[in-house]
Amino acid sequence: MSKAKVKKIVKNYAEMLEDNGLTVKAAYLFGSCVSGRAGKWSDIDVAVVVDDSKINFWRKLALYSKIGMAVDRRLEAHVFSVRDFQNDSDPMVFEIKRTGIKLK
Repeated sequence: MSKAKVKKIVKNYAEMLEDNGLTVKAAYLFGSCVSGRAGKWSDIDVAVVVDDSKINFWRKLALYSKIGMAVDRRLEAHVFSVRDFQNDSDPMVFEIKRTGIKLK
């Protein structure tokens, strides 16, 4: 799959989250789709930074999964609060910021 198509999938996912009441502050594409190592069975790694303290935890979890499956079953969402994403000592956050492509 082309990088342009993957970017479109990630942008669509972020838009659908917002349409369902979640505040998406940022969305990053990262992993094998960015590094050029994606194969036929690769997932699409997306980091979503949200400010959604007004929404119940279980509802949020259901929305991320439901919307992800509706957009593309290969989506692998990694959700971070704004506060957690500011923690550059977290190796995953550091790697996403270093190698990821910010799409929102």
